[in-house]
Amino acid sequence: MTEPEILDRVRLAFRDAWIPVDLALERDVYLDDIAGLDSVSRVRLILTLESAFNVEILPKENSQLRNIGDLVDLIAKKRGA
Repeated sequence: MTEPEILDRVRLAFRDAWIPVDLALERDVYLDDIAGLDSVSRVRLILTLESAFNVEILPKENSQLRNIGDLVDLIAKKRGA
């Protein structure tokens, strides 16, 4: 799976996790800047991503995610891309 494909699926995961996003989700967007992403919706997003990509994101890894690029890179690493 390529990086653009992962990014597209991450965008879909936000929708599937019922997180409203009012900006374009690109690599440089900080998770803290996404208005609809609070602690509860972040857990929902992580669970959605784990299901979509068939990976496990550990709590320590989740806490280290700063932006969409970190998320894409983590998923690519876990999928062996």
